[in-house]
Amino acid sequence: MTVEIYKYELHDKGAFDVNPYITYQAPGSSKWIKTSHEGTIHAGQSEIVDPKGLGVPVGSTMKLIVHVNAQHDHKASEEFLYVDTSEQQANYKITGTALKAHLNYEGTS
Repeated sequence: MTVEIYKYELHDKGAFDVNPYITYQAPGSSKWIKTSHEGTIHAGQSEIVDPKGLGVPVGSTMKLIVHVNAQHDHKASEEFLYVDTSEQQANYKITGTALKAHLNYEGTS
């Protein structure tokens, strides 16, 4: 069963700025849709990535995508079910350099 969450928290521990996105499948759809980005998270900062604010429909299956400036996107392999009444968030940390970044899932809380 897919874990239900209501938001992501991303910790930027790398030496670069990032732009978080969400890719999702709306209920009953097989098409993955990529949202616009949530804003820029600067090196050393942590931010909430809010599915509701990015237009993700409740009940969607979703994954976090993090774009490292001057590099490519890093897509999380974990899928979550967006439920706005859930009390869980998925926690991620991105580390490394702009040339070699690593996105790590750190569980839910």
